[in-house]
Formats: sequence, structure tokens, C-alpha cells
Amino acid sequence: MTAQPVVRQGMNPQNSTPAQVQAIKTLQKFLGLTQDGNYGPKTKAAVMAYQKAHGLKDDGVVGEKTWATIPTNPIAQGGATPQQAAIATSNAANTAASTIKQAAVNKAAAAKPAPVKQVVQRPVTVKSVINNPAQAATQAATAAANAAQKAVTGTVKKVQQTHVVIKKQPLWLQIVTFAAAGLGAVAGYKALSLKSKRAA
Repeated sequence: MTAQPVVRQGMNPQNSTPAQVQAIKTLQKFLGLTQDGNYGPKTKAAVMAYQKAHGLKDDGVVGEKTWATIPTNPIAQGGATPQQAAIATSNAANTAASTIKQAAVNKAAAAKPAPVKQVVQRPVTVKSVINNPAQAATQAATAAANAAQKAVTGTVKKVQQTHVVIKKQPLWLQIVTFAAAGLGAVAGYKALSLKSKRAA
């Protein structure tokens, strides 16, 4: 059998011989990676893990000792050993899981809503009125409208809260509350009338 060439990270179809490219593809096939002939970071990481598992120097350089443990032609050599097949299956599963995880991350990033841009309402100044009267008038009108809306909203909210509090009270307590309010109004009117008479 012809010895396989030494392959390492950085080798690819553009800077390597056909034999080296084929050796990289054979290596990638055994490790369950994409067989593109590019010895990149993923191929090196898989090779280093394989070397470490087999008690070899885990430097990512595939030389004679590493090739001796890899079936370069599984059919001619009777197929890979159970251990080698298990490693190849594990590497393929890890690659698939990594691809699925990255796809999920990309999908989540694409679905994330864009942040809402906060519009800062700048105060109207004498300088802004002089420089751009129309814009200053628009800003002033917008600020007044916002203030009015805020005031109306606050008043409505207070009325609603008061109504809710009274509505939650028992019927007899509601009657007493309204009666007390009425008596208070009558007493206030009488006191005011008496004060007017004395002043006269």
C-alpha cells in the first residue's frame, strides 16, 4: 500500500498536490466531516481529538503514526474497526449538532426585533425660535399636546381608581358614603350662609 502524505492545517486544493488533497478528503470522510479537501480549523480539531484518544501526539499533523491507525481504504482492508467506526460516528454527530445549533442561533438573531429608537423632545429655546421659527412652533405645539394628554390621562385614571374603590365597597357603605358627602355639602352651605349674614 502506498504511504499517505503528511497533511496539516492550511493545506487546500489551491496549494497542495492532488495526492495531498485526496488524503485530506479521506481523513475528513473517516472523521465524519465535509470532504472538501480543505484542512481548516474544524478538521484540525477533529484530528487532535482523534490523536489524543489514541495516545498519539495531538498536534493536528497527520503523519505516518496517525495514518497507521486510519483505514485509508476500508473496503480493501476489510472495513474500519468498531472503535474507528464509533469515533467517526461520534464526530459526524457532533458536526451535525453544531450545524443545527448554529442555524438555531442565526434564526433567533434574525427574529429578534430591532430596538425602538427613543425620540427626545428638545425644549424650545429663544435660539431655536430665531433660527427656525416653523420648527420651534411645531415643537411647542407637540409639547403642549403631550402635556395636555398626560394631564387628561392622569385625571381619568384618578377618577377610575376612585370609582373602583367605591364600587368594591358594600351597598350599605356606599349609601353611607354618599349620605355623608351630601350632609357635608349641606353643612358647608349653611356655614357659608351664616358667615355671610354676620358679615352683613
